Amino acid sequence: MGNSANLTGTLEEFNAQITTDVNYLNANKVRLVISATNISALNLQYTNPGTGVPQSQLGWLELYALHNSLDTNTQTITNLVGIRRKQIEATVRTICGDIPNSLLTPNDRSALLWPVNKTSRTTHKVATTNLITFKSVGLGGGDVKTRCFPSGGAINNPTANTQRSKGKKGKRAARPHKEKGYEIRRSYILIKQGAALPTAPDAAGMTMEVITKANSVKHYGVANEGMVLCEFLQWYNPKHPELAGPWSSMQTTLIS
Repeated sequence: MGNSANLTGTLEEFNAQITTDVNYLNANKVRLVISATNISALNLQYTNPGTGVPQSQLGWLELYALHNSLDTNTQTITNLVGIRRKQIEATVRTICGDIPNSLLTPNDRSALLWPVNKTSRTTHKVATTNLITFKSVGLGGGDVKTRCFPSGGAINNPTANTQRSKGKKGKRAARPHKEKGYEIRRSYILIKQGAALPTAPDAAGMTMEVITKANSVKHYGVANEGMVLCEFLQWYNPKHPELAGPWSSMQTTLIS
């Protein structure tokens, strides 16, 4: 059975757990083979107190402190707290799914407050060969909307068959949907216009995250307007990372 994390609960409970998790994952990143890109992303999402940092780029610690103060708790801060929590949850899911099962011990899970794996029956599955067909569009204000569909065609995994929504005359309806049994993993980076494009999902500086919706909006903030989003996507099962599908080709989107 693949690795899984548990980050549910109130803001107070989440704050206590993520503080524990960030410290523990940093202390054990080498032993658990956590990539530098993923741990750096988690650390930046957790705390980013730099002088002059816009509110939209503050880390969890800074936003949580503002949220808990009567003098600074605004609707904007409340919204940013929710956004940052979702980003951290996605990054932790990615890190959790990437840690080899043999390395994550029951003691690790206890320290991280993650659920203990149960023994499961042997499964005989193969990875889907479907690509993700997707389109990202800038919405303004630093927001980008991404809509995803399975590519269809070559299917190897009988438990992950493409579920197509059919419209009139057999045409696929416009509703985004996921490959059955899969979430979406994205590797992305923001670059300046005219800068060198990344050549692969694991290129230096790329950030990995797991997305659970086929129709999602990413909030990059007004500070990143004019930047170029470069992204690769693949079908990904956090419980069975070995069954990930092939990476898509890179797409670029201007953040407006």
